[in-house]
Amino acid sequence: MAVTNGRESLAELYDLVGGERRESTFSSENGAEVLRPHFARVERHDVDVRAVFADRAAAAAYLETLERGELAARLPADMGRLVARGAVAVFAAEAPA
Repeated sequence: MAVTNGRESLAELYDLVGGERRESTFSSENGAEVLRPHFARVERHDVDVRAVFADRAAAAAYLETLERGELAARLPADMGRLVARGAVAVFAAEAPA
């Protein structure tokens, strides 16, 4: 089992601050391709998730955990509650026989 995010994960948050998303070597979009050479079978299961930031402080704290403090500084001062969609995939893989 492997869980990862996709390019559009938390798009609402990144769009709000005008921040670019960092590229990942393992994502929802390419995870199956990365895993397939190592496993007999790989299945992708998309998961519908939401991140809820109660206020500016919560969103800023999250961005800080990603070492994206420069984006936290761009959050609107009067920001209220923000709900951002996730783009999560769970990969289930079966080892070769």
